[in-house]
Amino acid sequence: MLKKKQLKSLLLFNLSFLLLASCSSNDDSSNEVSSNEETINPDYKDIYSFYSSMKNAHNFTIETDINDGKYSKTYSDYFTNTYVYCDYETDQKGFAIKNNKVFRFDGNEGNFISSDEYLKDDGSSYSSLWDTSLFATPILDVAYLGKAKGVTSFDISSKNLRLQYLSFLNIDSIYLTEIKSMSTYIEDNHALIKLSISSFEYTSTFYSIGSTSNDEVEDYLKNADAAIIDEYLLRAKEDFLTNNFTHVHRESLTYDENNSITGYEYFTPDYYYDYYLKNSGYSIYSKGYMSLHNKVYSYLDKEGNETSADLDGAYLFYLDENAAKIKTIALSAPAFVTNIYDMPTIMDYPSNMDMWDHNLQYFTPIEDDSRFEGKGFATTDGLIMTSFYNNSQLANNLQSLGITSLSFTKLEMFINKTSSKSNDSVTFLFTIKANGVDYACQYDYINFSISNIEAVDEFYSTLTSKEAI
Repeated sequence: MLKKKQLKSLLLFNLSFLLLASCSSNDDSSNEVSSNEETINPDYKDIYSFYSSMKNAHNFTIETDINDGKYSKTYSDYFTNTYVYCDYETDQKGFAIKNNKVFRFDGNEGNFISSDEYLKDDGSSYSSLWDTSLFATPILDVAYLGKAKGVTSFDISSKNLRLQYLSFLNIDSIYLTEIKSMSTYIEDNHALIKLSISSFEYTSTFYSIGSTSNDEVEDYLKNADAAIIDEYLLRAKEDFLTNNFTHVHRESLTYDENNSITGYEYFTPDYYYDYYLKNSGYSIYSKGYMSLHNKVYSYLDKEGNETSADLDGAYLFYLDENAAKIKTIALSAPAFVTNIYDMPTIMDYPSNMDMWDHNLQYFTPIEDDSRFEGKGFATTDGLIMTSFYNNSQLANNLQSLGITSLSFTKLEMFINKTSSKSNDSVTFLFTIKANGVDYACQYDYINFSISNIEAVDEFYSTLTSKEAI
């Protein structure tokens, strides 16, 4: 499934909850794209029989109606052997398998763009998309439908079935408590699922079982395949996914050849530190967090007695002005409300940006640009630019301008690929228009895989894991 969003308003519910990226599978390496599959004979005798007969179905259409009394919308999800596709008009998405490669395709009105291949965790290719977790279907699990034998209408109170349907609708599971009612029933040889949640009512109907196809998608997939991504872009992705790199702070956020360095932002899997040079004028803002999950810190108390503290969470710490020694660690309690400790998630590392999630196909090469070392690429994709804007916390830097209007122009990425990740560098140049004025905001990243602080590493070496005690 695509990333799930939060319910905030009717518009966000429309754009975030209802948009489902669909997908499909194919067990051979043929270039042909076909929706044919083995025959499924749906049994409409009762609810249990219908979902039992559909358990292994890979060819059907789901038409979903959304209504809140004022707003209404209908869209379809097409499930076949070789592709699955959602035709929601503002966010048409799907997955396909061709030549034993699983890939996503996005677009509107048939103008699709393919992603690169989705691989298993071990780096191998999928042979069937139906074996992946890239999509969900509303074929309810019969393990929870034992009481639905002999009836053609059934109220669903099972948490597991409700979560399954929310997953299909791409509604976050946190809204489980918002459900007022859910049922499934058979009517005129069609099976339906109805959900009432918040002020919305969803009705999904099974159609075209065994005979589903979509001409627009099949025409595209005749000549389409998984995208081939430039090796420089792939290297940049590898660099950032180390979760170990340094962002260079500069005096001015905008591009300037003589822009002086004011500090460094250290990203590592276990700790994060935002460091400003002592002569920068910003050193009072230096601070960081370290992840100490199930760790034990042993030390001598004021009386010289050996004691220890059990640690679990992310803890605030400060280095001295030269970043050579740890000055303070607030070990009395975690820095955040809960004992969260995954640092890349807590601090929303740049490795979390949407561009790395099979979206590099939206970057195109830049010709003859000598401003930065390496090879340049640019994109105007709205999703990628919005993700970069949020991740870079550019909004904080723009507060002093008193923003009345803001638009994104383009995002450029310059990749200096070397013989070693540690010597690579990546520079982003994000061009925006704020209050009618163009700004080219520069972000430099270096020290991939070696962005460690010696003093923090030494402290980590003194800790003991609870499991080891």
